[in-house]
Formats: sequence, C-alpha cells, structure tokens
Amino acid sequence: MKVANPKLSLYAFHLRNNLAQGEDEPVNNANILWEECQRIGQKLHVPRLESLIARLQESNGQIGVSSNQDNSRYLELLQPENTLKFSAIPEGSTLQLRGEVYPLQIHDTYAVDITLRYPYPHVDVHQLEGLNPQGCLLPSQIKASLGQTLVLFAQPEGQIHDIQEFANDCLAAILPKCRGILNKLYHNLKHRINKSQYREPLWS
Repeated sequence: MKVANPKLSLYAFHLRNNLAQGEDEPVNNANILWEECQRIGQKLHVPRLESLIARLQESNGQIGVSSNQDNSRYLELLQPENTLKFSAIPEGSTLQLRGEVYPLQIHDTYAVDITLRYPYPHVDVHQLEGLNPQGCLLPSQIKASLGQTLVLFAQPEGQIHDIQEFANDCLAAILPKCRGILNKLYHNLKHRINKSQYREPLWS
C-alpha cells in the first residue's frame, strides 16, 4: 500500500513561567523544548537546527518575554523568518526529509510545531517510519511538561477495504512497538461489537 504526500506534525507545549517563580523569570527547565529540537538537529545532521537556541535568544540571553506583557499572548519566537526550514537524509535511509520548526510563546507557555514530510508524491506505508527517525518525536524524547500531540497526514492510494487496518499499519510504521497492542485492541473491540449485535434484548 502506498500513501500520497505524507507528513507528520508534532505539537508540543511546555511551561515557561509559573506563579511560584514569578512572571519574569523562566522556570529552570524552560528551554527543554528547544534543547530537544537541537538534539533532533544533531540526529538529522542539520546545523541550522542544532543552533536553534542561539537563533531564539534575545540580546539579554533570554527567549521570549515576561508572561505579563501584552505581546506574550501569541509571540513568534524566530525572527524574522518565523519558521526554520531544512532538509535531511536520516542515517540508514535513502529518502530525503524536509522539515519545518515553528516556535511560539503563548502567554506563559512555549509551544512548537515540528513537521517532517517527504518531498515525493507517494511512498510505501512502511516508509512512514522515516518521519519519526530514531523515535525523536516521542514523548520520552521531547519531555514537554504540558503535553504533546502527533498528527499524521497521509492520503491512501487505491481502494481501502479496511480503514482501521490501514490506520493501524500507518501507526505501526511510525511507532513500531505498538503493532501488537493495536492489533489486540482492535480485535477486542470487534469482538465486543459483534457480541453486542447478538445480545438478547433486556425486555420484550
């Protein structure tokens, strides 16, 4: 099975300020999102991404502004281009990746949109694993204090007979360790649905 124009987007959120430390000083690990972005740059051998923190820092060495300032409501941190774009070929792969990193401050929170895509019209489903090289977009790697979400955009080519199976195949390619868990959950759900269809009525 092939998919057209696949891309994987990570949306992650991390606290910049808290009430205990005040609105002016960032929390101790406030820059962890940007540090993890730099590690992704190291894995993909992208120098521009490896130096992200230096690109985000103001002349005073800080990133962003105090959460009590009006412009903290929605602040694009990377100036003047707003988005850092790059291309890379991960180790062990022959396919090129293209990516964008869009860093923000939303009031007292840092946010980042990291999107990885293939510049090809279609790829095999199993090649989707290259959109999450070395599991670099997983929660265990990003460590965002306020959570994160992964969103896959992929258009199936050809007729799909079982949309759930197709979705499981895509997810298993991006998260290889989840294949067994997905299959078990899917079969359990189908069993419950089938069983409920033949359940005796509670009254007649």
